[in-house]
Amino acid sequence: MFVFTAATVLSLTTAVNLTANREDCPYLYNRLPPDGPCITAYGMHKAPWADSRFFCKSIFGELLVIKNVTVFTNLVQYLNKTGIQGDFWIGGYKNQGDWIWVDNTPMAMGTPFWSLKPQNTNRGCTLFQAPYLASDIDDNCASIAHSTYYYISNEKCTEERSPLCVYKGAKELDFVDTDED
Repeated sequence: MFVFTAATVLSLTTAVNLTANREDCPYLYNRLPPDGPCITAYGMHKAPWADSRFFCKSIFGELLVIKNVTVFTNLVQYLNKTGIQGDFWIGGYKNQGDWIWVDNTPMAMGTPFWSLKPQNTNRGCTLFQAPYLASDIDDNCASIAHSTYYYISNEKCTEERSPLCVYKGAKELDFVDTDED
């Protein structure tokens, strides 16, 4: 679970103050240029994928979905221009063998989105186009990282990374399962 410590509250307060004058996006969010969605690359704290998703929902967002090359290119340019560096969770995951986004649409595989990943084989270390699809690999959540030039890679969902959120608005989000009897 994402823990709201005194340091977290302080960094959230700082983020709110830095984004307080933005009329086109709510607090904590900035517009992805040129006319993209409102996003926040919250790099101050790290959490597993599920907790990062919960954090995004707690600020009326969702983990970022990257469906086209334009959004992907604009995101990488934005992160580089603003000097934001780190490892971020995005809204992709493997479900019953298929890679999907949190909105249940399929993820595009391969170039230009996915990074190369080293895998040990009987011939030594070989680079494969991520996601590496071997059934014994437990890397089921999508991430982007500065070290891989923000190409998508599949990582263990329990690793701690920062959430990369997109604003969705309070009306579109479900925080609890409303299973009524």
